[in-house]
Amino acid sequence: MDQGYKAFISYRHLPLDIWTAKKLHRRIERYTIPAPLRKDGEKKPGRVFRDQDELPISSNLSANIREALDRAEFLIVICTPETPKSQWVLREISYFLEHHDREHVLAVLADGTPEASFPPQLTERRSEQGDLTEQVEPLAANIVADTRVKRERLFRVESLRILAALLGCPFDALYRRELRYRRRRAGLALGAAGLVAAAFIGMLLNRNAQIRQQLQQSRINESRTLAALSQNAYREGDYSGALRTALRALPGEETERPYVAEAEYALSAALEPYRRGNLSYLQSFEQETGILLLDLSEDGRRLATGDAYGTLRFFNAETGSLLWERQTGGIGALEIMEEQVAVLVSGPGGTAAYAAADGALLWEKAELLGLDLPALAPDHSAALTAGWLASPEGGEDALTLVDLQTGEELRRFPMSDAPGRFCPAAVFSGDGALAAALLVEADGASASLYLLDLNRGETLLLREGLPFSMGATAYRLAFSQEKDLIAAVDDRNGGSQVLCFDGDSGELRFAAPIETEQVAELVNGSASLFASLELLDCQNGRIAVGSKHFLSMLSLKSGEILWQRTLPGALIGGRMYGNAGLALALSDGTVSYCTDDGSLSYSQGIYSFRGGYETDLAVLAGNSYPDGTVALVPNDHPQRAVILRFAEKEGLSPIAERPAEAARLSLIASPSGSLFAALGYDYAYRPREAFLIRTDGEATAPVPLPDGEVWEDPGKVFLTDAGGLIAGGSVLDLRTGERVTLTKNDAACRSARSARDGCVYTAAAETAEGKTVLRVWKDGELLCAEECPAGRAFTCEALGGNGWVLLRETEGGAYAAFSAADGTWTAPPLPADGSGFALGEERAVLALRDGEGQLHLVDLLSGGDRVAPQPLPAATVKLAFAPGDAALAAFSQVGTLELRDAGEGALLMRADFGALDPRFSDSRARYAFCTAPDGRLLLLYDRLEANEALCLAIDTRSWERSGAYVGVAAYDPAEDCFLTAPYLDKVYRGQRQSLEELIRQGEAICAESAPGD
Repeated sequence: MDQGYKAFISYRHLPLDIWTAKKLHRRIERYTIPAPLRKDGEKKPGRVFRDQDELPISSNLSANIREALDRAEFLIVICTPETPKSQWVLREISYFLEHHDREHVLAVLADGTPEASFPPQLTERRSEQGDLTEQVEPLAANIVADTRVKRERLFRVESLRILAALLGCPFDALYRRELRYRRRRAGLALGAAGLVAAAFIGMLLNRNAQIRQQLQQSRINESRTLAALSQNAYREGDYSGALRTALRALPGEETERPYVAEAEYALSAALEPYRRGNLSYLQSFEQETGILLLDLSEDGRRLATGDAYGTLRFFNAETGSLLWERQTGGIGALEIMEEQVAVLVSGPGGTAAYAAADGALLWEKAELLGLDLPALAPDHSAALTAGWLASPEGGEDALTLVDLQTGEELRRFPMSDAPGRFCPAAVFSGDGALAAALLVEADGASASLYLLDLNRGETLLLREGLPFSMGATAYRLAFSQEKDLIAAVDDRNGGSQVLCFDGDSGELRFAAPIETEQVAELVNGSASLFASLELLDCQNGRIAVGSKHFLSMLSLKSGEILWQRTLPGALIGGRMYGNAGLALALSDGTVSYCTDDGSLSYSQGIYSFRGGYETDLAVLAGNSYPDGTVALVPNDHPQRAVILRFAEKEGLSPIAERPAEAARLSLIASPSGSLFAALGYDYAYRPREAFLIRTDGEATAPVPLPDGEVWEDPGKVFLTDAGGLIAGGSVLDLRTGERVTLTKNDAACRSARSARDGCVYTAAAETAEGKTVLRVWKDGELLCAEECPAGRAFTCEALGGNGWVLLRETEGGAYAAFSAADGTWTAPPLPADGSGFALGEERAVLALRDGEGQLHLVDLLSGGDRVAPQPLPAATVKLAFAPGDAALAAFSQVGTLELRDAGEGALLMRADFGALDPRFSDSRARYAFCTAPDGRLLLLYDRLEANEALCLAIDTRSWERSGAYVGVAAYDPAEDCFLTAPYLDKVYRGQRQSLEELIRQGEAICAESAPGD
């Protein structure tokens, strides 16, 4: 049976073109596929069609060519400056592109430049109307050379590029195997020469080693570049591209790529395997043209887009795959209708409905123009249209109710006998029984507001003479659950207000002024002010009004303004829910939740999303914010749709309930890591309750937390292995609820945990009657009480897990150090402007940041610097020692992390985590280090005010970042599992995943997003 052709070679019958075509023909058909790359056992790529060899005698040449093109999998075009002049080659390319996709067209540049030699069909994408939409670069091999010898040499390498495309494998896979094949041949030939060529062989092997080393370094550099590209794609909203690029940067079954930590970091940052309870990327996809309109189904599973060319596309929003596309006469608005499972498109050519299953046209009405279709019923069963309806008697101006299942008229509401009025705003009540419409008079200078009873066909004029000026006045309408009608108007002349009408009588209940933002736009070269209203909704007795950067909440009962907020970006989409909470999409890429009291979640870093791109197109779906889906279109990438959804990762299991009093939990591990305290804080970050949990699910009853500033900072709270919570000068036993006071002054205390002996040390220096006494406690039990040097008042500055205490003289500023282990005192000569102290857990080493930002590493036993002072990152706010005091971490407010050797001060690692938006701060922040079984250093960071908990993984062999896990609040080394405590109702645990598991997750997502569904 004829299996067709692997490739069709198209070329001009000129000497260079013929030479290249023949040589490529032989190369492809004679090439033996390496065993690991063979599919179905095929040893050869397949047959190649080249007209001089394959074309039979026939009176109909074009018929034979078309048949060969139909049976060919790839088209290879030999390109020289003469190629674009060949009408025969251009026809072959055009015919092939009509029946195959562009990715199956390859080029060989034999002479000239790409600009002069590539036919336009290879470099241009055009619309059906012939307009240029995109410049593309075809996959090409370049054998341009000034001599035949050089061209032969280039052909040996570049032909592998064509073969790699035909076989569907990476170019470097064939190139490496070709190199190995040549080396084997060279080795055999040299081996036959015997001992005479030993010296030459040694030189050759040394050169080969250098080549291998250079090749390995080249692969490492390529992987790092791909990792950087992945992170950049993620920041730009290209989620699918970020995953694919990160996977390309990592070792796989089909590649021999070396491992680099940056690639794992990029993959883990994109997958967010332990994140739960916040918005994150679900999928992203791109189409060939810019997206002007889009809509999501209410379940968030389907998305429709419209472009400037009238193309309607329907996507699976969860995978990004295109389900179908249709060409329409123009799209002014589109809507996904749930009940009919159809897509409604309205434009200048009329209105049409398409089946969501396959895009089949259900009905079309040319008389229903896009501008005359201002409102759809909540159940999408009907639409309200406005316009002049002609009749034999002369016609009438009317509002019409249309059945969206058939497009037929259900009921008509006559308005007047004068044409020319239009409807800029209309709305249905929640039950679909009432509707309201604003009609602008024919002169365009005023408007009238009508209330329609859709069941009885009655019309009630609520207000006439309302202000209107095209572009300078904006209206929005909404119904409350009680069927009161709310009308918001933003007028350039200062008449911005909210009107509320009684739904039964139509009487005006109140008119409340509101603050809006006038938008300046250029019209005919001069600036003009335009009105702007992006949001009007009413739920639970409250009215929400949004105008660009302003958001207002009013009382439905009185019209009183309850609060107003200024938003960080312009409002481009909003949705109000039954609890009077709001979902907001802003122009700076922020998606945030606003509670009924005006609290914005973006300022808390939770229940929000911030993309690294501007956008002016967004749509929100869902009946509640945590169950919702959001679609965004970045301004810089208008062909891309980004889908967001609240993360619900598999493999996370609940182990404890969140207390009702707590809105935010901070998890603190005991020194051994076998026990955790969950500290609960309210929305104002005040401490409320705490309880103990184990990763096996055992938990104690919540215990109220004491009042006091020290309990408001989880970074100053420590847990013992016995379940005692130590903060400042007291110990709270979370098993019994009993509290023991250690000192009268919490501010005088310092606490630190010790990984060496599994204890928590607390120290306090108190001055009375002219002397200062230093007390040190171990797990809440007094360890020692020592009098400080006579006549001097001291305060505690730092405490180490090894029992060393650093004190500073209150007046003179001199330092003293005390070892609770052996009761010895030293006086280290430290800079008077020192700050940012950290003491080791096991060794008597002190890290100090002076006033000039220099790091001092001081040996407390000898009292001097170990090495010369080292510069620290600007705005360093925290110093901390890693387990074993092998490394010192320095955290900067701008998200920079430095790791230094704690003995020599040498820089081990410097990384910027700004892409994940961490802002390292010592204000109510918690830092903790753990060591995973694979030797990686885990840094846990949690700051109440702005960020979710974050875990940074560092490879201690290379001191490179190897992972960033958003949402991880704690780690259990015994079970090798992570814990997360989002703003939800539970604490969750999940096993720490290996790189292989993360790769499988990424590949599964990429497989789902492959074209077709």
